[in-house]
Amino acid sequence: MERRQPADVVGLIMPGPTDEELERLGRAIRGSRTQFQAIYDPIANERRCRSLQLIEVLSPRHPAPYFAALKQAADGDWLDQLAAKLFDAGVLPSEPPAIASNEVLVEPQAVIDAALGFPDAETFVLGIRTALRRVCRIHRRGTFAGTGFLVGPQTVLTAWHVIEPLLHDREPALGSSAHLTVEFKNDHAGRTCLRRVQDDWLVDRSPIHPAEAAGVPVDLAAIHADELGTHLDYAVIRLVEVEGRTRGFYRLDRNRKPTTKAPGSQIVLYQHPNGARLKVTTGACVEPGQVNLETRVRHTANSMPGSSGGLIVDKEFEPIALHQCSVAPVQGALVNGAIPTACIAASGRNLEEVTGADPVCELRNGEAVIGRVAFQNMVFDALSTNGRRIIVVDGETDSGKSFSVPLLKTLVDGSEHHVTELNATEISVESENLARTLLKKLTPDGEVDLPSAAEADTAHDGWIRDVLFPKLADGIRRAAGRRTIWLAIDDLHKTSVPRTSARHLLEEIYRNIRSLPFLRIVLIGLRGSVPGAAPNDVTYDQLTRITTDEIHTYVQRRLTQRDQTIADDDLARFVALIERNIHRNAESRSVRRVVALVEDGLATLVQGAA
Repeated sequence: MERRQPADVVGLIMPGPTDEELERLGRAIRGSRTQFQAIYDPIANERRCRSLQLIEVLSPRHPAPYFAALKQAADGDWLDQLAAKLFDAGVLPSEPPAIASNEVLVEPQAVIDAALGFPDAETFVLGIRTALRRVCRIHRRGTFAGTGFLVGPQTVLTAWHVIEPLLHDREPALGSSAHLTVEFKNDHAGRTCLRRVQDDWLVDRSPIHPAEAAGVPVDLAAIHADELGTHLDYAVIRLVEVEGRTRGFYRLDRNRKPTTKAPGSQIVLYQHPNGARLKVTTGACVEPGQVNLETRVRHTANSMPGSSGGLIVDKEFEPIALHQCSVAPVQGALVNGAIPTACIAASGRNLEEVTGADPVCELRNGEAVIGRVAFQNMVFDALSTNGRRIIVVDGETDSGKSFSVPLLKTLVDGSEHHVTELNATEISVESENLARTLLKKLTPDGEVDLPSAAEADTAHDGWIRDVLFPKLADGIRRAAGRRTIWLAIDDLHKTSVPRTSARHLLEEIYRNIRSLPFLRIVLIGLRGSVPGAAPNDVTYDQLTRITTDEIHTYVQRRLTQRDQTIADDDLARFVALIERNIHRNAESRSVRRVVALVEDGLATLVQGAA
């Protein structure tokens, strides 16, 4: 039996105002916002409700004035009290006049979209400078394919579907490294920076979900969350060069997640749409709508084909997502989709691991290193199985040849390597004395047991080859243990080795370097070829004056190391100033003097930029 209310009660129950009626009421308010707020906030405070400013910030934007505020009053059953106060103050006329279609109410300020917030200008500019260095284009088979960004010294993050055509059974196809390149912003000379990838270039990956790749309507809510969580549509590419040492790289934080509640959900998307120069669009993260998953985020920043793999940062310009796609609900507004980088960080590998050459920009004692990348790469190559075992360093006066020894000591691990220094003046005439000198340097406190040339019963050259050299090689082998011995002979440009038995012994060492896997040799100041050595066992580092490229790279690495940045124009002017000082003053051309000029000027430059 239907329950009925008494007649007197039915007459008192009035339905609440509709949204249309609240909109009409809001448009009828004629006073200023300041007048309205002066009346509204005291009542709201009395009713323990939100103030006008707060409710407008937290509420979705609405075309009608004061709609959210009036809605709160209506829901709290104090709309009549508010209206009475507004009538008394003349803010709300008893008979609202008709409003012309072109009439507007001008106020000093307004929050149009609370989700977009108010990004800090300096932080915004710094974010763009940083992204210009770290965000890159991905080229596949010579054609632009998508966007990526540095996430480690050697690693670039992009979308999995960008590189998927280069895979076979989800692994890099044979020879695919030749068809994949990464392009960074042009350098200071306007040259395109194309970077190669290693043969085994795919460091980590998570494929796209088949439902997202199909291009047909799909109900994501019907897909289990764990299934989408194992299909994050990302790929990590390893470069040949350690590009992140110069440009810096973004660190992915598993605890830094996108927020979809205003305020604070504003984002910036860095991308290369259709292969264009780096573009910047802004927007906000929004609720996923049909599916609420931690492994997906929706956003309103503009994007186009080629934006896949783009970097999305939050209001503090830290990475929060990898742009993935657009999402067009059958019913609803078009939005874009992305993968939270927190999910990638949680499931991925250590992206800061470096494999291969990693040139340094300072010694262990803090002394700066400008240039010398070629020498450093030669050292790294010498450590490989098929690398060249003898390095010859030569160059002009003040080119820093002797600096090779302290640089070598910084590059190699002291627990696995031992650097033995020998000056050309210490090379005696007799081979037996030279062998004794070498072993004494390796084992200062050990006994040196070497055969005597006086006991030789063959020609002297034959005795060196058949008796002395094997004995010396065995002594070096025992001194090395599990270490690699680096023999660095310096000042060969000042003191040449005469054609004596000592030179014959050195030639025997050079000739048999492949039979001495525990030995590497650096010859500093040697002019011409290495006597006795096979050409394939020797590499040459011909030093010149410090170049513009080397100064520019050094400054960039120092800034990155200190987590500082300056504008490209300021950097170019600074490098040009250093060059002018070098050319004007011959004394400034030495490596140490150039380093001093750069370091002094860099401190002033950074201070001025701050």
